[in-house]
Amino acid sequence: MKKNIIITALLALISMAGQAQGKVHYRLEGSIGDPTVTGKAYILDMNLRRGEIIDSVNINKGVIEPKEGDLPDATICSLVFGDMPQNMNPLSGNNLYPIILGVGTTKVNGRIGTHANLSGNKLCDDLSAFYQAEMKVIGDWQKSCLENNPNPGPASLSDMGPEYTERREKMAIDIVNRHTSDILGYYLLHEVAINYMPPARWLELFDKMEPWLKTKPALYSYLSKFKAVREAALKK
Repeated sequence: MKKNIIITALLALISMAGQAQGKVHYRLEGSIGDPTVTGKAYILDMNLRRGEIIDSVNINKGVIEPKEGDLPDATICSLVFGDMPQNMNPLSGNNLYPIILGVGTTKVNGRIGTHANLSGNKLCDDLSAFYQAEMKVIGDWQKSCLENNPNPGPASLSDMGPEYTERREKMAIDIVNRHTSDILGYYLLHEVAINYMPPARWLELFDKMEPWLKTKPALYSYLSKFKAVREAALKK
């Protein structure tokens, strides 16, 4: 009897230890939208932009063979095609980024512009909806440029007028406000909002995310560097 009690207690401790370490399950499936691609693709961890290999998947005529696995936490990834990922840029146009793993099933549905088109769960749905809306703003701006100047030279998104910049900014604020406690909010605050949002607005969103970020020390430390830059900009 005592032996059974000891064994039961040990099993409970092992289970608690496993829960304390924390793991999330992911499933990746779908199509990259290019039937000419067959071979192996690498999944790279981009939470801190380091590009460390998490796993690999097989692609057959553009279709991803479903792959499942576990991660310590939800992760922003890049899907890199080829045999030597150490020599590749995980953000290049030939690859897919961002891909969210560890939030259930993530389905890839090709691209939205230069970004992965995702579905399968709320975070993936919201991210793709954001990029679709952003592409609409960019398209409206480009159409306006052609209407005002039939032969325009090269244009940069930084040249957008206030109308289009404000639309992009509002979209970013709205979606980050809905995701202040998850990896999508972190990604958008780092990769999207930081590019065209005034420092004061960005810092407001950071403050809203800070309680969650403090539970993720590596992410908090990384994003805090950008916070310091924004605070310095306000003091000038």
